[in-house]
Amino acid sequence: MNNLTHPLWFNIKLSGQITASISHEIKNCLAIIQEQSGLLEDLLFLQKEGKPLSIEKIEEIINSISRQARRANLIVQNLNMLAHMPDQEQSSINLNKLLNLVISTYNRISKMKNVDLQLKTQSDKTIITQPLILFNLIVSILNDIIAKDPPKTIYISTNEHKINISPCYYISNNTKEILKFLKLDYTLDKEKQTIFITLT
Repeated sequence: MNNLTHPLWFNIKLSGQITASISHEIKNCLAIIQEQSGLLEDLLFLQKEGKPLSIEKIEEIINSISRQARRANLIVQNLNMLAHMPDQEQSSINLNKLLNLVISTYNRISKMKNVDLQLKTQSDKTIITQPLILFNLIVSILNDIIAKDPPKTIYISTNEHKINISPCYYISNNTKEILKFLKLDYTLDKEKQTIFITLT
């Protein structure tokens, strides 16, 4: 499979995009922890030199390290969820959890374009699908929206039978290929600037 325009390559590219974004977030957490650890070492060195030790400053540093450790743990949990999505060809997944995972992992990418992501309504609907491919579909649509004319906010909403994403008035051929692969019907309403994806 040497054709880099093949849909499989596009899905690999999407997964790589999200993985790279997650790795940057983890790196940022580690950089802050390393910086704060260095400050703590400096304070301890000064204390050994006879300078007074500020308990308030130590507490501030410890709290900062703790916050970043918790943040990194959540990021790794998201990465772990993504890593296990391809475990089965088809599996049952909660739609709300999937969309929240999309928003959590895509948030850094959207903020680089000054775009906020908002999940307007949530559904406890459980669907049977290939979770990673559906995840990649939502990411691909978000990429399409941001690539054309980035809005201030992208809204994702759900009801019993549909995923709705707006504003959206264009989707790429790659996105269409994923929709076709998942056998999902969709309507691109240019007047409402919304794509309605019908879930099976």
